[in-house]
Amino acid sequence: MRRLAFCLLVLLAGYPTHAQWGPYMLDTISFEEPYEYLVIDTLPGNIWQIGPPEKVIFDSAFTLPNAIVTDKLNTYPVGNHSRFILKIGEFNYEYYYPYNIFMEITHKYHTDTLMDGGYITVSYDNGLSWMNIINDTVYEEMTPAGENENLYSEMNTLYNGEYGFSGNSGGWVTTWYTWHYIPVDNLWEPGDTMMIGFNFISDSIETNKDGWMIDNIILYAEDLGGSIDERTIPEVDLYPNPARDRIS
Repeated sequence: MRRLAFCLLVLLAGYPTHAQWGPYMLDTISFEEPYEYLVIDTLPGNIWQIGPPEKVIFDSAFTLPNAIVTDKLNTYPVGNHSRFILKIGEFNYEYYYPYNIFMEITHKYHTDTLMDGGYITVSYDNGLSWMNIINDTVYEEMTPAGENENLYSEMNTLYNGEYGFSGNSGGWVTTWYTWHYIPVDNLWEPGDTMMIGFNFISDSIETNKDGWMIDNIILYAEDLGGSIDERTIPEVDLYPNPARDRIS
């Protein structure tokens, strides 16, 4: 029986396994000091601002005193598109980029439901083209559409057809999402930099609402180990069954 168990262990050792440990915290962007890989875009009328919020709903940051908010003092205007960009690469994901990217945000939103709101985009060509992170067609395996918590879905459509956050979050919400896949199975490279865009949009109707506020963007990685894809494991026949001390 010991020989049988040993043979099974040897057989299974030939296939990589998938396990998770961690997480490994890499960076926390709390907006208390500048972060060199985060920039507010130069779009006309961009209302993203960093500082202490002083509005009716957005009256304080999650981690005092600063957050990034769609205007620190005023409700958001009509007809607006604002964006800030976070760059991701080996410079802030050393050893983990591009195979192991986890991101968490703490945020509030207060907008016209299913009309105005916020959504997150990704670019792999230095900003020439963008796509919603839940419609990522470039990254090859696990994307935010497949693994996330408290992220919007294709049921949450804004006025311009984008999927995003809208309505009243009812307080601070923690949302996480990931791009990851298993290096033992893949040798794909998406380029040296991903650009993540945090977009806010509003239509032509005034609502006098506070918009979107984000604090504590956490960049981290999980120890994913290897991977075993059950769909590709070759069929194995062991005999005789039952066996006393030997199998073939």
